[in-house]
Amino acid sequence: MKRSLALAAIVALAAMTFAQQTNYIRGMAPNWDQPYDYPDGYDASGPGPDPNPNAPTPWDAWCTPTAASMMLGYLEDYRGYNGLADMSADANQAIANGYGGPLWANIQNWRIWHDFNADGSALRGARNVNDLGWYMDTNNLGMNWGNGVHAGTFYKDVAPGLNAYFVAMGGVAATMNATTFGVNPIFGGFGLNQLLAMIQNRIDHDRTVIAHFSMWNIVGPAGPGQGAVTNNKESDFGYSDYLWGQTANGGLHGEDWNGQSGEEGLGHSVTVVGYTVLNGAVTHLVVHDNTPLTVRNVRVPVGGNFQQLVGFTDAVPEPSGLAALAAGLAVLCRKRRRA
Repeated sequence: MKRSLALAAIVALAAMTFAQQTNYIRGMAPNWDQPYDYPDGYDASGPGPDPNPNAPTPWDAWCTPTAASMMLGYLEDYRGYNGLADMSADANQAIANGYGGPLWANIQNWRIWHDFNADGSALRGARNVNDLGWYMDTNNLGMNWGNGVHAGTFYKDVAPGLNAYFVAMGGVAATMNATTFGVNPIFGGFGLNQLLAMIQNRIDHDRTVIAHFSMWNIVGPAGPGQGAVTNNKESDFGYSDYLWGQTANGGLHGEDWNGQSGEEGLGHSVTVVGYTVLNGAVTHLVVHDNTPLTVRNVRVPVGGNFQQLVGFTDAVPEPSGLAALAAGLAVLCRKRRRA
């Protein structure tokens, strides 16, 4: 009898162990911090901290462009979509405090920084290809999407901004298309479980996404801590658990947390690199937050205040665009053979 009970306990424990599972994208996505987190002393050309960190100055409230740069960097570095970002593998991204990667000394253009996260302030608006924040009108300092003065990025401007960026980049980038899915009717009116299922599907197909929250106030880490990296995989790092704190009025460095109203959607954005499921349901998301105040892989629960998730943005190649690119390459190859 005791043996049967012990066997039953082992079976039950094994079932619980296999029922909960954390899955990641394959490989490793960049892990950039927002531009103000890189001090001038580290690189004389770097943006450095803003003199007034509580106002919408050029590099404050830069979470959405930073999250986008990680998504595009992964598509380029791991998925092979060359031309989406800085054309430079971010091999040193795990350096302490978030420093690493090409910084401003990029072989293609010394002003391309962290997968087009930021651009030299003297060149903003004076080049054909500017930084991601320019195209998204972050802090009302870029392309005109009909906004008033604001700190951060309107969610309604993320996909249009990315698509404008893709057109400006040309080549493979011009075959990409970005879309935002969310709870607001203008983003499809999806429910929380629908959004989580869509995010899960994308991670399973090695596609990071930019998750948008109406507010973001996490406390931790609560455990278990980050692992050692041996094979350049997010799964090597593992995750550290964070919990939801009390709702606040605003975020660090001027982020506006004003919820979801009409076409608005200012808040906080992160890059999703994994998720945890229990009995078939998503219970946590694993994300790259974009601040040195948190660890590399932050795991947050979907319960409690998780209704703060209002949507996500991803980018995929359009079949028609890929076909046109392939046709163009075929023509070029034929011309070279004739020559």
